[in-house]
Amino acid sequence: MLVIDGENLLHRSYHAAYKLWHDKKPDMYVRFFLSTLKSYVTQFQPDKIVCTWDYRKSGLSNERKELYEDYKKDRVFNEAVQEYADDIRDILDSLGVAQIHPLMREGDDIMYWLCAVKYPNQSILVSTDTDMYQLIVPELSGNKVYNPIKKIVITENYLKTNYNVEDGRQFIVRKALKGDTADSIKGVGSKEKKLTKNRLEAVVKAMGSAFDVENVTSQNLLDDEELGVFLTNIEIMCLDRVKENAEEIAYYEEQLNEESKADRLKFKQHMAKHEFWTIHKQADKWFNLFNPVRMDDLYANLFH
Repeated sequence: MLVIDGENLLHRSYHAAYKLWHDKKPDMYVRFFLSTLKSYVTQFQPDKIVCTWDYRKSGLSNERKELYEDYKKDRVFNEAVQEYADDIRDILDSLGVAQIHPLMREGDDIMYWLCAVKYPNQSILVSTDTDMYQLIVPELSGNKVYNPIKKIVITENYLKTNYNVEDGRQFIVRKALKGDTADSIKGVGSKEKKLTKNRLEAVVKAMGSAFDVENVTSQNLLDDEELGVFLTNIEIMCLDRVKENAEEIAYYEEQLNEESKADRLKFKQHMAKHEFWTIHKQADKWFNLFNPVRMDDLYANLFH
C-alpha cells in the first residue's frame, strides 16, 4: 500500500514549477505532481495507491479549529495552488488511484488511520510532514515513513539522533511541549517561566511512550496552566484520536471501498486537455504502471 500525502505533494509541485513555468504555463505543476507520483510508484511498486487530501465538503468545520480557536490562524490560503487541484484529482481517478478526504478532521488523520489501523505494517507513506513521525513506533515497524526531500526512510534511530526521543509517541510529546508555529499552536512556558531543555526532556521521559500524565503531575514538572496547554496540544496533535471517531472512519471506509474509476481513454483526454504531449504519447505505459495486471486477477478472469 502506497499512501500519498496529496496536499503535501500539491504544494511541493506548485512551488517547484512556479519560477520556471508560471507565466508560460500555469498548469505545469499538474505535470510535476504526476511525474513525481509516477516516480514513487516506480520506486515502491505498490499493489494499491491511496492519495489523501485536506479538503472538506462545504459547510463542515475543522474539528481541531473547534478545539483550539487559533489553530492555523496564520496560514495564508494560496488560491493559485488550488487552481488545478480538481484537475489533478480527476486525473488520479482516471489512473485508478483511490482518494480520500476527511469529514471534519484532516488528511493527516486519514494517513494515520490507513497506516496504523487499516493497513498496519504493510504501508509506505510518502510525506515531509513531521506529524507523521507518530507512526514510527515498535508495533508498526513494518511500515515505512519516507521523506521525499531527504530521500530517506525515517526510523527510530533518526528520531533519537535528531530529536533525542525513543519513538513517535515521545516525538509528539516533545512537539506538544514546544508548540507548532506552522499551525499557530503555542507551546508550554512563558517569558517568566521558560520551558528549558532539561525540563522538556524530563517531561518527555516522564510521559514515556505510554503517555503517563500522572507521572508528570506527581513530579511537579508542569504547573496547572502549563499542564492545561500541554494536554490541549496533545489532543490537537495526536493522530490516534481519530480511532475514537466512528463517523469519521466510516466516511474513510466508504471512499476507500468505491469502485475504481480507472479509465485509459479519460487519462489520455486529460493529458491532451493540458497539452502534456510527452505523457500523452506514453499514456498506455503510464496507465499500465498504475494498473498492473496481477496474477490473481488474471487467474480469476480465466476461471470465471
